[in-house]
Amino acid sequence: MNKGDVAADFEPLDETGEPRTLSGLLENGPVVLFF
Repeated sequence: MNKGDVAADFEPLDETGEPRTLSGLLENGPVVLFF
């Protein structure tokens, strides 16, 4: 992934076990991904 690339939507579980989507998180503003 390069700076400015659009990440594919994905659905990990949060700390409580609830599924969260990248698209859902983006509704609240910018998201920072790190690996």
